[in-house]
Amino acid sequence: AHLHISLHTAIHQRVFECAMSGGLPLCRLQPDDLSHLEYLAAAHACRAGAPQVASDPWRSASHGYRYAGYAPNSCEAGRRYHEFALAMGLGAPEVVWLNGVHAERLQSSASEPIDGDGASIWDLCPDPAAVMFHDEPTLERVLARAVEDDAWRNERAQAMGDRARERVTYDALAKRMLRFVASGLASDESATRTRWYDSPRPGSTHPAKRPITPV
Repeated sequence: AHLHISLHTAIHQRVFECAMSGGLPLCRLQPDDLSHLEYLAAAHACRAGAPQVASDPWRSASHGYRYAGYAPNSCEAGRRYHEFALAMGLGAPEVVWLNGVHAERLQSSASEPIDGDGASIWDLCPDPAAVMFHDEPTLERVLARAVEDDAWRNERAQAMGDRARERVTYDALAKRMLRFVASGLASDESATRTRWYDSPRPGSTHPAKRPITPV
């Protein structure tokens, strides 16, 4: 087994290369990974039209915009986040938070993408709680199983390697680029669509930007 103890995130080139080489990377859970999962949970809840259950006035006072709170069980991404936090021994999150600016963007158009969707630790590993740690007990748990259970280790390494080859190789990038270009060329909406951030905001003195016209 190989230990990835980056100060930032498990979504890292070294992790991909290790998995595609047949190794099993055991990754230290970092706040970046956890906050991304919370964002995805809240963003999917917002996109699904889930009701807000809380609002954070402290962030509103300090940053000038509110955070909208959603119940984790209001969407599949929220339920996965809830189960992951419990499996990692972090306790059950009662609310997942979303920046109000992002909430406005997602609510303004069904075509607006959710940032980072498809590029989280969910997409690297089928069961990230099985190969991640954040303290000595969780490190001991995952490392002992990797050393003692050959079948489990090989199965996890194969699954992570397959995910990496599917998503982060040059071949995978080229396929995504071709799909992106093809979908843009095929879309009639792209000729006149006004992006959410080009529309005038309430109370703003700036005029709306002109719609995007493809060359």
